[in-house]
Amino acid sequence: MKKIDSAKGQSAEHSQINLWWPRIVGFVLAIFLLGAIEYSMMITIDVTAGIVAVALLVIVAAISFFWKGISGVIVVRWCTRTVAIPLAVLLTLLFVGGRLTSPDITFLGWASLFLWLVVDAGIVITFFLEGIGGIIVALAALACTLIDITMSDNMVSIFIVFVFCGLASIYCWWRSQRVLLTSHSAA
Repeated sequence: MKKIDSAKGQSAEHSQINLWWPRIVGFVLAIFLLGAIEYSMMITIDVTAGIVAVALLVIVAAISFFWKGISGVIVVRWCTRTVAIPLAVLLTLLFVGGRLTSPDITFLGWASLFLWLVVDAGIVITFFLEGIGGIIVALAALACTLIDITMSDNMVSIFIVFVFCGLASIYCWWRSQRVLLTSHSAA
């Protein structure tokens, strides 16, 4: 039998104090993930850092599936936000600055610039409308990834990280709706 917190109308397992732990776990995993991404993309295309990044994504996915209730969703949500925001700010400064100062920008260059601004807007939208923002981020980042691969000889694109961030936001929205429906039907 669950204890009900009469002041908030929530069960004791979902009180504000208990929800800080998943936020901290998501934040810490995101810091490690950012480190692996930055090391693999900025220094050199390193296989070890790529493996670490994939391992961290698997850990986040496992936590989200096995942590009961809304806590697993909060881990994914905070990990996604902590990864997406700093990378988006950094890449916007580098990407937009480089594109606008380039005298010979092509149609694909303008298209990728527009899509990148859509990714940035989608990240902001995910704070308010997680499902819609996630769809915008995932689709625009996928298009940026395809353009980036088309324009360069490099088959690795940093924009794929934002595809995963968009998909994670969609997952968080879906899982939040599912947990909400499950908690209402149990009551």
